[in-house]
Amino acid sequence: MFRKPFFFFILCSVLLLSSVFFFYWDSRMPSEGSDTVSTTGTPTPNNKSAWSVLKGSRVHLHPLADVEKLAEAKRKPVATWDEWIDATADVLLAEIILYRKDVITPYLSMRWYEERDSPERIAETRAWLRESLTRYRTYLQSWRKSHPEYPGGLQSIHRLGDYEGPQPPTAESLLAAFDAVYSEKKPGLTYLDEHYPKEQWLETLLEKGAKFNEYGDYEFLLGLRKSLLRQKEKPEEWRSGAHGIPITTDFEEYSDGFISRKVWEYNITQKVKAENPGTSPMVFFPSNHPDKY
Repeated sequence: MFRKPFFFFILCSVLLLSSVFFFYWDSRMPSEGSDTVSTTGTPTPNNKSAWSVLKGSRVHLHPLADVEKLAEAKRKPVATWDEWIDATADVLLAEIILYRKDVITPYLSMRWYEERDSPERIAETRAWLRESLTRYRTYLQSWRKSHPEYPGGLQSIHRLGDYEGPQPPTAESLLAAFDAVYSEKKPGLTYLDEHYPKEQWLETLLEKGAKFNEYGDYEFLLGLRKSLLRQKEKPEEWRSGAHGIPITTDFEEYSDGFISRKVWEYNITQKVKAENPGTSPMVFFPSNHPDKY
């Protein structure tokens, strides 16, 4: 009477256990056709965000396209700026060959495609890297007294350009520290000087409590001139009292309130970032509570 249901229960249990075993065994085996292996310090291929290293070296494409040789090259000191450019270009090139790594750094942005995997394409890529690094060096030299000690060291210009001039800073000292780089990076903004001369603008910012700790502060706060000039073309908006700036029909008065407001917002934003290192917090200033954030 109970034999058929009991036999059916046993059969289902066996099938279920078998499927679990095969699923576990299959998950431990490499996928068919896979030729990747994980290396020390490199995420495994199962992690889609990881770089994968092909089995063996690829020194036939580049002498440093080998895990051990690449690591050794990164530890080798450089003696001059030219050596730094050559060594950094070779390290970057070896990484993108070995790891299929995209180049995404300040002033360098390139995606690596399989069809570039040839000696001709690699030579073209190295020439492009050298040219880009040579341009990048002009920014590094603005703040560094000497070249980096080892290959690499590619950082954001905003992190490199610490202000090291007189304290408290003056408009003249800020111009001397940062304006050569700013003018080279922003050649299309020279028209703003006709409306808001840099030295006068910087003096106003300092009077209102603006803090200049690095190049990023200089670039952002000078960039406010463009925002103010655009506002001038929108009288209905700047007369409305929006954005926490008092209502007025006098644009000069509005300009003074605009600068005060933006300096206050920027100081608050920098304070929040300093209190939350390693993060990128968003700071909001609600229009219905202009003095809150």
